[in-house]
Amino acid sequence: MTGIRLIAAAALALGGTLPSAAVTAGSAAGAAALPVVVPQPVSEAPGTGGAFTLDAGTSITVTTSATDVAGVASYLAGLARPSTGLALPVVSGADTAADSLVLDATGPSSLGPEGYTLSSTSKSVVITANTADGLFHGVQTLRQILPAQIESTTVQSGLSWSVPSVTISDNPRYAYRGIMIDTARHFYPVPAVERVIDQAAMYKLNVLHLHMTDDQGWRIAVNAYPDLTTVGSNIPVASGKVDGGPGFYTQADYKAIVAYAAARYMTIVPEVDGPGHTGAAVTSMATGKDRNDIPIDPNNSADDTDVQTFLDKVTAEIAPMSSSGYFHIGGDEFSGTSAQYQAWVSSSASAVVASGRTPIGWNEMGQDTTIPTDSVLEYWAGDDTGVATGLERGEKLIEAPAPHAYFDMKYDANTPLGLTWAGYVPLSKAYGWDPSAATASLESAAGIPAGTVPGDPTIGVEGALWADSVPASYTTGQIEGYADFMLLPRLPALAEEGWSPASVVTASSAWTDFASRIAAQGPRWDVLGYGYYRTPEVAWPARPIHLVDHWTMDGASGTTVADSGTGGFNGTVTGTTRFAPGKVGDAAVFDGSASPVTTSAPDLPAPWTVSAWVDPTAANASVSLLSGPTMALKVQQWNATGELGATKYGVADYTVNDKAPLNTWTYVSFVDDGTRITVYANGQSVGAIAASMPLNRASIGSTAKDPGKENLDEVSVFDNALTASQAAALYASAQTGGTSTG
Repeated sequence: MTGIRLIAAAALALGGTLPSAAVTAGSAAGAAALPVVVPQPVSEAPGTGGAFTLDAGTSITVTTSATDVAGVASYLAGLARPSTGLALPVVSGADTAADSLVLDATGPSSLGPEGYTLSSTSKSVVITANTADGLFHGVQTLRQILPAQIESTTVQSGLSWSVPSVTISDNPRYAYRGIMIDTARHFYPVPAVERVIDQAAMYKLNVLHLHMTDDQGWRIAVNAYPDLTTVGSNIPVASGKVDGGPGFYTQADYKAIVAYAAARYMTIVPEVDGPGHTGAAVTSMATGKDRNDIPIDPNNSADDTDVQTFLDKVTAEIAPMSSSGYFHIGGDEFSGTSAQYQAWVSSSASAVVASGRTPIGWNEMGQDTTIPTDSVLEYWAGDDTGVATGLERGEKLIEAPAPHAYFDMKYDANTPLGLTWAGYVPLSKAYGWDPSAATASLESAAGIPAGTVPGDPTIGVEGALWADSVPASYTTGQIEGYADFMLLPRLPALAEEGWSPASVVTASSAWTDFASRIAAQGPRWDVLGYGYYRTPEVAWPARPIHLVDHWTMDGASGTTVADSGTGGFNGTVTGTTRFAPGKVGDAAVFDGSASPVTTSAPDLPAPWTVSAWVDPTAANASVSLLSGPTMALKVQQWNATGELGATKYGVADYTVNDKAPLNTWTYVSFVDDGTRITVYANGQSVGAIAASMPLNRASIGSTAKDPGKENLDEVSVFDNALTASQAAALYASAQTGGTSTG
């Protein structure tokens, strides 16, 4: 699951080489005029009439009185009303209704339980399905066809809310399409979980797997054992590497999450992990604070009876609150004996079956021959432990291979968050694999004779976002930013692997086609406020310049330096830092001691721009503008060169052949476009650094590593790489304290 181990070569042979050029389903001649949709529909063809445009007379028409269909109509209205300003009343009628968005639930059974068709003419848009699930998926497609501003919560003027004439027919390749988040190692408050649900549902995923128990935390209340949360929701971590922080879901919280997901046609699969990740549970049950506490050490056979009792009671409470027919029992990374492994897994599977659910476990679970043969293995690791035994017994498989679907891995060397034990997982690798081909390769690697496993045992795919790499300093309020960055744009890639036909993801130009379609999602995520990674693999559309931080340095309120940017990361004055008249209003004055203005701002991946007025007051060995644990932007680079530059601590120091003069205000800008850093002085380029790096924003000014004498004023951070003309415009604006880029 999450252990750091070598990935076997056989596990990396996941269905061939990365596609590089392709004609996907629906991308025949003339496809350039077709709407851009992710996941790619099964078929998509242009219509013959004009576009349909929402106007003051447009309604949302439902053709049945079914409550669930009315719920989809209400969802569509709630999505479209705020941004369009239109009334969009929900009415009953026929699928021939004019000037209407029609939801018709009387479609043919051939569409399957999640399929739909969408037909747009100048008269109406008709979404047809035989279930509310299918209608909801059709609404997600309609959502992507409409302008990105449909996501706004305020009225957007001057836009035409048009849907081109098109006919789409669509249904999923796999029934199980999931995303897992690790709430045990770092707690996600309910709104953060709902945010992930929204992102997953937009791309037609239908399962949220909640990893709620591990060594670092137990996150779900169980009435039978209160100590699981009173103790287990705030477990100290001896290693210091992962700090899950306090927090847990009450049963009311959990039911609210289940209901929120159900309204978006997603089910919740809970996970109670064991026997390898039971630290929080064992610690909680060993306290004896509650009279019902019992010893449940998975390494002690004397506790086996208590383990069964424990798992029976825990599962009996959690399963009925859950909306899925599956219950995840973990089963990975146990270092004890095989007998004790089987004792726990068998007990857990027995409890799950008694609750009316089907067990899912990580692929190691397949080695236990006592579990039901309809159990499901989730393949994650670079070995075949349990796979051969399980598949030969008839168990099914969910593909979640770490080198492609573990979204806690770094995208590349320049991204600030994530691990690398499974290698980098850039977007092209998250997309460039075929699940069923991966299973066939896995069967071969596991030594399963051809024909032993009838058909394809793959029931779906899952992406996993573990929390091992969340910085311990992150608050629960910062977990949304972590999830945004790690999931987007990789989550939609996983979604297309699970939804679109094999012919789409294996075509020769599949990656090229996907990269162009995912680029169109960027403006939508910008409107939604999702902090996604603008990977250089994709030609993202230009977006408005976004000011993240602006510390004016105009004095301090107590010890606080206000950040007026959207980041809102106020600074805290330390040591001997003081304020005096600067270039525009006041400036921060650093006297050479280690007295930075500190912030809680997380690292910002490229692209970014940092600009500030700087006034070095002495020739120092090294003076930083912004810095943190891994890098610094330097007003005077190391070894008294006095040059502007940047440092990757422990890696390299970079300079440009230009200095910020002493006792003179100079406006400097550092612009990282993901490949290099261009340096500007007073709006003019003075050189470039052949490096890119995540921007550390933890410290402003003089630190112990770089204890310089300097004055800083009007420090600004943008999450865009400014062009030369924008850098010049910013300099002109900055002379009066502005941040305009033209």
